[in-house]
Amino acid sequence: MSYKRISPVSLALSILSAGTLAWAAVSCSESTNSGPSDSGSESGGSSSGSGSSSSTGSSSGGGRSSSSGGGSSSGADAGDAGEGGGACTGTAANQTLVDDMSASTGTAIKFTPPMCARKGTWFDYAGAGGGVIDPTPFKFSGLPTGLPADAGEPEAGPSDAGGGDGGVPGPQAACVSGATGNAPYSSTGMGFNLATTVNPDGGYDIPVAIDAHSHTGIEFWAWGALTDAGTQTQTVTVQVYDKNETPGFGICDPGASGGTACGPSQSQQMYAAGWHAMKIPFSAFVANPGYGDSNEMMLDPSTLTKIQWQVQLSSPDGGTPVPFDFCVYGVSFY
Repeated sequence: MSYKRISPVSLALSILSAGTLAWAAVSCSESTNSGPSDSGSESGGSSSGSGSSSSTGSSSGGGRSSSSGGGSSSGADAGDAGEGGGACTGTAANQTLVDDMSASTGTAIKFTPPMCARKGTWFDYAGAGGGVIDPTPFKFSGLPTGLPADAGEPEAGPSDAGGGDGGVPGPQAACVSGATGNAPYSSTGMGFNLATTVNPDGGYDIPVAIDAHSHTGIEFWAWGALTDAGTQTQTVTVQVYDKNETPGFGICDPGASGGTACGPSQSQQMYAAGWHAMKIPFSAFVANPGYGDSNEMMLDPSTLTKIQWQVQLSSPDGGTPVPFDFCVYGVSFY
């Protein structure tokens, strides 16, 4: 199966495979969330889901969750939990699979939400200053060729065995291509909320905090395009939010006067073209320096809300947009 490519830069992410895992019963309390849901633009180093970044740091993309599990609208922020964020919670103690991209319709993830919530969905977001991303609205794509046959066992690492879809279930991947904008710190990417609840005041769904502290980190497989110029690498930032870094939980509040910026913990790495397996322990996610003292110094895996993959124009003065073309497959906790 061939896949689109983008020039001049090819991108590869290192991704960990998700095995088929047993679902667990998830505890929760009834949601009584209320308050505003549209977080708008985040200040102090964060950006809104539209991809617009401030001059002090990175962007935090978002997405609007669909109750039907369908594709979410690109560029909308799902990070604001309103005044009552946190009333509904869940646990990942007895389940590790987050998503194998096997949804027959829509982009709902496989992770089983608590009874008080509904499944999260994938979204994408374009960067400020003319950022572009495809597909919009987000939908799953066919797997690029070359996924190793042992993709169901990320511990084994990539192999030369197999080809095409590698004989693994779920012949789809979360893929995006395009370019960041030319604004300072313009960021473009994709991601998902682990679970959400309906906002009683309307607007964007409310993220739910999931306790994953019994796991070590996240794993997935990632693919990056290869340009005609040969193998190249590009920095892709994996971001994980906890409730301390998510607007609406009463901890960070970029919308308030003198409010605190909400910045996710992140892991920045260089990835080569092709399929690669990756494991990232929670301890490897560090605070984004662009948020300064307003950001917590360590990720709290007991209150996770959202995971994102993004490419960023790192210059504080803006400049030439950064092109990208990458896929994510088989996301799990481990």
